[in-house]
Parts: sequence; structure tokens; C-alpha cells
Amino acid sequence: MMNSNVCTVNQNNYNQAMEYVRLTFERDGATKEELEANGLTSNYVENGYGIYPINSNGVPFTVSYFASIGDAVADLAEDMAAEEKARATYEHLIDIAEDSELINILLFLRQREVVHYNLFKALFDEYQEKYR
Repeated sequence: MMNSNVCTVNQNNYNQAMEYVRLTFERDGATKEELEANGLTSNYVENGYGIYPINSNGVPFTVSYFASIGDAVADLAEDMAAEEKARATYEHLIDIAEDSELINILLFLRQREVVHYNLFKALFDEYQEKYR
């Protein structure tokens, strides 16, 4: 298991991630054979090459995942939990990934979640002190 406080992400990792994204979007799209081989034929029929976010179990994304109660402290606690869940998911992906370029991208994204958590935590602590 990786320590959530230790991850070196440098400009080179970031540049590699952005190059991967650029190359992916420059493609004309997957071939029929690639779609079939990856079980994406029905997704293509319904959505073309558009993004249709689903989780690993095939459950579609819904805006109900964004929970807000209107209380800054409670909402920030929810935000922090979401960042930790995302960090853990990236760690799971890193554990099973074999491609070093993909791992570098996942490390960058994982570290981004750690930064987001720390920013939310700082504000959470400030609001706790002021309003509780």
C-alpha cells in the first residue's frame, strides 16, 4: 500500500500525462475490431465516441453523487471523503497496472487527489474553528 503523503510528481510526469491525453484525442477513434475486442460495441452504438461515464460495474454516473446539505463544514467533510476515495481508487489501479507510462499518469492523478484533500482539510479546519 502506498503512503498517501509520499509521491513525487515532477514536470516530466505531468508532460507525459498530457502527451498521452493529446495523442488519445488526436485519434480518429477506435476501429470496429477494437470496439468489439474491448466490449464497447453497444456503447459506441448508443454514444458514438462521446464520453459516457460509468463505474467498473457498468453503473452510469449520476449527478446525485454530488451531495450538498448547505452546511460548509458538513459539505467540506463530504468533499474530503470523496478525495480520499478517489486516492484509494488510483492506488488500486496502480497496484494492478503494468505499463510504466500509465502508472506515471495514475501517480500524477493520485497526487492531485492528495493536494485537493489537503486544501479541503485546511478550509475545513478553519471553518471548524470559526463556526463551531
